[in-house]
Amino acid sequence: MDIPLTEYEQPRSIHELCDWINSKLHALEQFADFEERYFERRGQHIKKLLEEAIPIAKLGLYFWRPWRDISVVCLAGNQAYDATMILHDPHQSETIHIEVTSTETDETTMRRQALSRDGSVFMLGPVRRQGRQILSEATMVDLDAEHTRLMECAFARFQSKAEQESDSQTAILVYVSTPQSLPLHYRAQLLEQTHVYLRTNSPTLYGAYYCYHNDYGTDGLRNNIYELR
Repeated sequence: MDIPLTEYEQPRSIHELCDWINSKLHALEQFADFEERYFERRGQHIKKLLEEAIPIAKLGLYFWRPWRDISVVCLAGNQAYDATMILHDPHQSETIHIEVTSTETDETTMRRQALSRDGSVFMLGPVRRQGRQILSEATMVDLDAEHTRLMECAFARFQSKAEQESDSQTAILVYVSTPQSLPLHYRAQLLEQTHVYLRTNSPTLYGAYYCYHNDYGTDGLRNNIYELR
């Protein structure tokens, strides 16, 4: 399944965007090779759909509130950001640019490929390539260390984008895309670490937001205000 550029970049309300994403996911699962298409991101703009449009939609729902309409344009070209979002309030409108990054690594990519090709994979522990095979091992792991590693990866992806940003209307959205959950304690630590970074470094950006694949929860901090919203 391919998604044409004109379809992907069509302006939509936030609720229309959610409905469109669901329609594409339902269409995708009808293919006999669904696992390959989904886990290996096969097809034009499928990777964009799964790794950008979905967290962008969740961020839009995070911003939604009564009396506010939200419109979104997801972008797939060489633009400086991945979406434009307009928050239409009764007496004013605000345009935000969304820059998406994720916690994807070579390791998580290998695990997705193993799921596609073999139907199963150990989600924690060592994983490696051996020729054309991907081998994962069942190993006892320190969950605290794993959660800390994921938290540090998410913050590093935010910081890398923040150091390059110069637009006060660009929101950085980190998609914590691994299926493992990140407990609330670690999510709170991640927000506090981000808070300290914003307060100490005063980067030029709209805010920092984290979307979690496991339950699609979203946390965020508005820059220069330092309030959860």
